[in-house]
Amino acid sequence: MNGNSDVVKKENKYLMNDAVFEMQRNLEFVKKTANLILEENKDYKNGIERWNSSNSWIEQRIKKNISNLNNIISEANWHLKRSNIQNYDSSYTKILNSKFKNMTMDEAINKAMNCKDDGPKIELYKESQMMSEMMLIPIFFTSVNFGIAQSTIKYSIELDLNMPIHLNLKDTIDLSLNFREPTMLVDFIPDMRKITKEKMLSVINQVSSFQTKKNVFDTVIKLSEEKNYVCSNILIMPLIESLTKDFLKAVYESQNPNLNEEQIEKLIYCEYNSLNELISKIKLTSDYPINYGELQGEYFGSTNQLIVKENNIYHKNLKLQQNSRGYLQKVSNICKDESLTDEEKINKIETLTEKILNHGIKEKDLIKDIKKPIFIPINIRLEFLQRKMYQDRNQILHGQFDTIEPWKHYLYLNGLYKLFEVVEDYYKKRKPN
Repeated sequence: MNGNSDVVKKENKYLMNDAVFEMQRNLEFVKKTANLILEENKDYKNGIERWNSSNSWIEQRIKKNISNLNNIISEANWHLKRSNIQNYDSSYTKILNSKFKNMTMDEAINKAMNCKDDGPKIELYKESQMMSEMMLIPIFFTSVNFGIAQSTIKYSIELDLNMPIHLNLKDTIDLSLNFREPTMLVDFIPDMRKITKEKMLSVINQVSSFQTKKNVFDTVIKLSEEKNYVCSNILIMPLIESLTKDFLKAVYESQNPNLNEEQIEKLIYCEYNSLNELISKIKLTSDYPINYGELQGEYFGSTNQLIVKENNIYHKNLKLQQNSRGYLQKVSNICKDESLTDEEKINKIETLTEKILNHGIKEKDLIKDIKKPIFIPINIRLEFLQRKMYQDRNQILHGQFDTIEPWKHYLYLNGLYKLFEVVEDYYKKRKPN
């Protein structure tokens, strides 16, 4: 134990273990960082309002960032409650001296459940629950660190990073918090180009009209290989728009067999004046499966009402789970309290139960199977084409080439790759008609 740790621990005499003290310090750092990024988002929002600038995706993304950061701060505050820190400290001490210290989580739970004597079985099960709770903390730190990074203005608006496949968690956090510059992305262009070519070849036969765009795609790649990024980017933008329209036309056609070619082409190419409008307004069947884990990753930045609704349900369930922690132990403590009458015990247990259950969540919104798929229309997954990339596309097509920096070529190639990935995933995973 270092000297600094000794000094601080004198002020936290209820802590017995260095590991729990370190956990508390990390939680406080998470809370401080989340509050700083929260203020950054509020300042940015106020700036938009001062400039009388209206951009719906930016406004909605800031709203989403603020909501996410408030959830992170709330979760950190819960873990930082003195009673919870003391419980972690006590649990950690017991785990160090328990039968579980050299076991995996599965082994610990199996040992607890297979114990024949009820007394030891209950004690073992309590210890395995303590172990489980302690193991969730590192997962929480990993999750919130990425969540904070996703909620920065740099990640969500200025760069609009759409899960770049070449960035690990540390790279993403460093880039989002300005510890590294986006010029780092230039180093990944050769491999991004390579895998985009491979992905194009894997989907070219999925949509018949993709074949007619191959010459344009080959030119994009050739210009990129020559490091003529400006010209390559100028071609990427209309290529993405054309491929997206072809893909959505093919999907709409398969879902509406009663319409003829002329009716579908009129809808796709005439009624919707822009790619942004097409992605937003086309009515497609909800036949593409995603899960709740993907809501926090691929769809984190989505402002679509269906995704927002499912996200709210997910966070309500997390809050319910949070409120339920320690419920049985609290009930046990009430029952053991000899100062209370039986009637007082019943009233206290009823109040405790109602507090946990009455959290604005309906029976139909309870998530009983976290792996159960949520079906969405595939155009929702194309929302990344409506944000920063769409703004850049408008600037390029209006002759504002000075904004095209070499590192942006990586993001545009990544956007093209993601489009091909959406096409490939859709035909692999879609629900049969």
